[in-house]
Amino acid sequence: FYSTGVIQWMLNSAWPEFYWQLYDYYLMPNGAFYGARKANAPLQLIYDYAEHTVVLNNDYLKSQNGLSAHIRVLDQNSNEVLNKKISVRSKANNVQTIFSIPVFPQLSGLYFLALELEQNNKSVARNFYWLSTTKDQLDYPKSTWFVTPQKQFADLSGLRSLPKTKVSYRISKRRVKREDEIQIELENSGKYIAFGVRLLLTAEGKPVLPVFWDDNYFSLLPGEKRTLKAFCRSGTVSEEVQVSGWNFNAAEKETVQ
Repeated sequence: FYSTGVIQWMLNSAWPEFYWQLYDYYLMPNGAFYGARKANAPLQLIYDYAEHTVVLNNDYLKSQNGLSAHIRVLDQNSNEVLNKKISVRSKANNVQTIFSIPVFPQLSGLYFLALELEQNNKSVARNFYWLSTTKDQLDYPKSTWFVTPQKQFADLSGLRSLPKTKVSYRISKRRVKREDEIQIELENSGKYIAFGVRLLLTAEGKPVLPVFWDDNYFSLLPGEKRTLKAFCRSGTVSEEVQVSGWNFNAAEKETVQ
């Protein structure tokens, strides 16, 4: 098979819509963009839904040493039921199972799995999963050539009643050549997971586009701190960052010049 190139079907929208897109009509990168970028990271930890295991994926053509896998499981109320660190190494172009998630009798309904991979004590990849003790079930006997119906859905309704938490942040800005570098330091100072954190750069109340953050549409564990950056074309008005989330109101903003 020969090909002259690769294209991504529905990479972007030709008109305003809400589906099948990595960035929209207005050049806004959405959750799918950041999800696809995470999924294609060359070195990362991945949860295997079928086997209930954590695998280490290395797409680099050389072995990777000095790796540490941090695996945490939390219930719907952010109570930690597992906190484990594993020192690992990976062969070149290799996928290996490094841990099996045990069954926790105390879990019921919604729970969370946080995976972080460090290399030489530096974070290189994060993946965060919201899961359910009620599993998806497909109705294979009723399969047709184009669809297999689902007879049971995972119960993620617990997301509606997540406890409220508190996220604080401060921002700074500097000129880098012809661009503005926006840096935001975030901290979940509450006792519960900050779910679905979204960063939006605005000017005069309108989104500044296009802007690509280091990460977006992510979650913060209780007490977790993260520093993220974004670059945008330098403008004549001051940019502001709006921080929103599923179960919190951002506060304690401090601007650093």
